[in-house]
Amino acid sequence: MQVNELTEIDLIICHLAEEDQENFCIAWYFGLDEYKENEDALLIMANATLNHWEVPLYAVGVIWSSEHDCFIWIFGDNTSLNDTN
Repeated sequence: MQVNELTEIDLIICHLAEEDQENFCIAWYFGLDEYKENEDALLIMANATLNHWEVPLYAVGVIWSSEHDCFIWIFGDNTSLNDTN
């Protein structure tokens, strides 16, 4: 699933109680801004934010949209949880 963080943020915040949505958006937009220059760190912190707020999504990729001047988040399965033994 791909989510444009400006026009489709409702696909993320729909997993939250209404009273938590504003605080999540502050953490999402302002907290993650610190990591925008490092894609690996950005993904780690995005997933930490999602996990903290108990949002059942896992970010597997992120791309910058010059057209919309925002990130497009790609969500998928957390394959790091698979047991390789």
